[in-house]
Amino acid sequence: MTGSRGSSVDRVLVALDPAAPMAATLDALAGLVSDAQPEVKGLFIEDASLLALSSLSFVREVALDTASEQRMTAELLERQMKAQRIRVERMLADASRRLSLRPSFKVARGIVLEELLREAEQADLILLGRSHRVAGPRSWMGIRLGGLAEKIAGTLAIVQDAWSTGRSVSLVYDGSEAATRCLGLARQIGAREGLSLVVALVGDAEDRAHWQKRVGAVAPGIAEWHSLAAPVLSDLVAIARNAQSRVIVLPGHLERQCSNLIEGLLRDLDCSVVIVGELRSGGDAIPANQELLTDDAR
Repeated sequence: MTGSRGSSVDRVLVALDPAAPMAATLDALAGLVSDAQPEVKGLFIEDASLLALSSLSFVREVALDTASEQRMTAELLERQMKAQRIRVERMLADASRRLSLRPSFKVARGIVLEELLREAEQADLILLGRSHRVAGPRSWMGIRLGGLAEKIAGTLAIVQDAWSTGRSVSLVYDGSEAATRCLGLARQIGAREGLSLVVALVGDAEDRAHWQKRVGAVAPGIAEWHSLAAPVLSDLVAIARNAQSRVIVLPGHLERQCSNLIEGLLRDLDCSVVIVGELRSGGDAIPANQELLTDDAR
């Protein structure tokens, strides 16, 4: 069994959301990669669906603070997208200087899901910034994040608000290959950030006993052990919350065992969520499809 360290991260994709905390997103990068500085690309996606919608005469923009409204036109949306693009590029540059990074910056226009997955194919780590306090339970630009995790063969890190809070890393381990990579990554984050490791073993009783010996041999000094027969959302939320976790690390395939698990974790926890995808034959992720879109984005 390996898991002494996280997998090598050579290419990082930072998907930029104007509403997300950019500083926290790049702070997380320091804990998620090794000492070798990776190639970092910032991606800003201009939603072609919104542009098409703005051409309809009945579309209105409503201000949340005053409830005033105005007609949304393609020209107005183009100006807003340009302003957002300039702002997030500056935020990326400012945050990168603190970490001595030299990221590239790309603007893509198209269907958000398709553009994100196209760029993610070349990345080992995909970072999504998301403000839990601002966004609440909403999706990320119309994408179901739980479904997105199943489409990505690399590691998807959803960074919520301040990365610097919390005192532990929670790991969900089920004996799979992805869980072994989760263990390596959780240990790496803990070592770099000075955090204790809390492990939730998920499986039948015999497997859990076996895994505890295996994981304990690789990662001595684990602060807490928890045993679960299945990846139940309420149990995982309680474990991470009681441990005051900064981040919870889990295999992406658990979403198939517990529907909406990742959305539930994002909704019920303030901590960040890191999902390690399964390696496909040839290293490819599952093709994209419309099941990743939320109902209101269809």
